[in-house]
Amino acid sequence: MRIVVHDYAGHAFPISLSRALAALGHEVVHAFASSLQTPRGDLARKAGDSPTLEFREIPMDPQYARYKYSFRRRRNMEVR
Repeated sequence: MRIVVHDYAGHAFPISLSRALAALGHEVVHAFASSLQTPRGDLARKAGDSPTLEFREIPMDPQYARYKYSFRRRRNMEVR
């Protein structure tokens, strides 16, 4: 089965879930926002990871940090 885990912040639990699903033989793409400043789990491949696991950074709008508290601007950035 092909699975995409959309983990906007890159938290530890969804990363563990992606690794476990890949270990069961599923093709897993773990997508996360590249420049979001939050505590993150280990978003790099490890030696024991399944070859069916892929981590993919999704680039964010460079203006995000500047406008993240402006509802209208943030909504427009997220809808794009």
